[in-house]
Amino acid sequence: MTLVRERRHQQALRLSLPPPIPEADFRHQTHWPSLSLTISPDSPSIEKLSDLEKMAVLGHGNSCTVYKVRHKRSSSIFALKILRFDRSSTIIRQQAGREAEILKRVDSPYVVQCHAVFDSEDDLYFAMEHMERGSLHDVLLVHRILPEDVISSVARCVLNGLQYLHGKQIVHGDIKPSNLLINAEGDVKIADFGVSRVVVGKHDSYEDLYGNMCLHESRKN
Repeated sequence: MTLVRERRHQQALRLSLPPPIPEADFRHQTHWPSLSLTISPDSPSIEKLSDLEKMAVLGHGNSCTVYKVRHKRSSSIFALKILRFDRSSTIIRQQAGREAEILKRVDSPYVVQCHAVFDSEDDLYFAMEHMERGSLHDVLLVHRILPEDVISSVARCVLNGLQYLHGKQIVHGDIKPSNLLINAEGDVKIADFGVSRVVVGKHDSYEDLYGNMCLHESRKN
C-alpha cells in the first residue's frame, strides 16, 4: 500500500478533455427550446437604475430576487439581481460588497457579465447579462441525463472559467448546476459570486475553512 502511494505521488495525474464541440451540436443534443429574443447586439451602458423596467421574475434565492428587465431606451434585455440585507449585519454587508467588487473586475466569455452595480439604503442591485436558457439545473430537471459530448462541452466551459478566475486569485467556492447559466447560443457561464473571495496568499484562511469543512464531512461518513 505504501509503494502504491509513493508511485501516485511521483506521477502527475492529468485528465484530458475531448476536443471542443461545435455550439450547434451542443444546442441540438440538449434540444434547447426556441425562444423569441429581443437582445440588442451592442449592450448599452446602464447609467441609473431607473433606466431599467421590470418584466418578470426569473427566480428567488437567499435574501435576493432576480428579475428580467428591459433597458428603456434600447429595449435590450438584462437580468437584475436585487440583494436585500440588513445593514446592521456586518458579515452580510461585507459579503455583498465583496461580490460587487469581484463582479466589477471579471471579464470573461465563461463568466456571466455584470453591466452595472447600484447601491441603495437597504438593497444592492446587479445588472447582469441575461442568460435566456436558465441554469444547468433547469436543464437536468427536464433531460435528467445528458450525452457525454454535451457533458464534456459543459466541463470545458466551466474549467476555462475557473482557470480565468484562479488566474485573478478569485475562488468561486460554490460551483454547482444552479450556478451555471446558459445563454441563447448554448454557452455555459459561471454565475453567483455570493460566497466568492479573492485569495491573498497560499495560506489564506479561506483555504483552511474549506479544508476543515471537507474534513468534517468525511469524518461524519
